[in-house]
Amino acid sequence: MPFTRITLKYLKPKPFQNPQTLVQRLRKRPHELGLYLRQTAIPLGVTPWTVMIGEKDRTEPAMCHWPAILDDLGNDRFPEPEFLGQRLQRRYRHLGLSRNVASRQLSMDEDTPRRYEDAAWTRAAPRTKRLIAQFLAR
Repeated sequence: MPFTRITLKYLKPKPFQNPQTLVQRLRKRPHELGLYLRQTAIPLGVTPWTVMIGEKDRTEPAMCHWPAILDDLGNDRFPEPEFLGQRLQRRYRHLGLSRNVASRQLSMDEDTPRRYEDAAWTRAAPRTKRLIAQFLAR
């Protein structure tokens, strides 16, 4: 049997009925549209390998890819933010910014937005409120 032809096959994973995480939502979307891995990767601006690793839940998407991911999913399917820190995180995702880059745009040190995200701070100084409101309004 040294010259026998072998064909390797694998079963496609079934899509989730009620996806809870971003990875599960991303995995369900191509199944709904009948897309291949390459067709899924091109609109996101990544390689098929990156999508495959993400589908296996080995990594989380980089912040720069979040705007394309949210566009691909059709809308922001995260729960509505209740607190200031959650609104900041949502804005980072929509803009594709890391906390460090966003804090530079806010003219703040990196710890200030982090403290709001962690709910360590609930009140904001007037200057900070103004800067954050301008950032969120963009």
